[in-house]
Amino acid sequence: MKKTPVSELLKELSHTWPEAYRKTNPFMLQLYRARDYYYDVYCEDIAPFEIQPGDFEVLASLRSSDSPYQLSPTDIYRGIICSSGGLTKILNRLQKAGLIKRVANKKDKRSSLVKLTAKGKRTIEAAMNAVLNTEITLVASFTEKEKKQLYQLLSKLIQSQNG
Repeated sequence: MKKTPVSELLKELSHTWPEAYRKTNPFMLQLYRARDYYYDVYCEDIAPFEIQPGDFEVLASLRSSDSPYQLSPTDIYRGIICSSGGLTKILNRLQKAGLIKRVANKKDKRSSLVKLTAKGKRTIEAAMNAVLNTEITLVASFTEKEKKQLYQLLSKLIQSQNG
C-alpha cells in the first residue's frame, strides 16, 4: 500500500498540530518510513519460501554459525529480535516444516541444540539470495560514498542509544 509522503505529513502536521510539528524530526519520520517500506519488500521476498521474518532470522543465525550449523536456543535468542516464547513458537514451526531439528547437546545433557537440516540450508540460502538481490536493487542509486556515509550515520544513531 502506498503511503503518504513524509513531506505531506509534515505539511499537514504544521497546520493541525504546530506544537508537535516544532518538535518533529523529519529524519526520524523518513527512517521509520524507510524501515516500513523495506520490511514490506523483505516479507514479499521471503514469502515464496513459506517462511516468516522470525523464521528467516533463526535460519540465518543457524546458517551463519560454523558447520554443522547448530546453536543452542539461548544463542539463537541472543541474536534475534523476539521473546523467548516467540522463539519457541518459531522453532516448533521450523521443526514441523523440516527446516530444523533438535539434537542432543553432547556438552550439556540437560539441553538440546537446534540444527539446520539440509532442507533448511537450501531454504535459507535461496531466501537470503532473494533478500540480498533486493537490497542491491534498493540502494542501486546510492554511490559507494553515500552508502558508507549512511552506514556511519545509522551506526552513530544506534551507538548514541547504547551508551
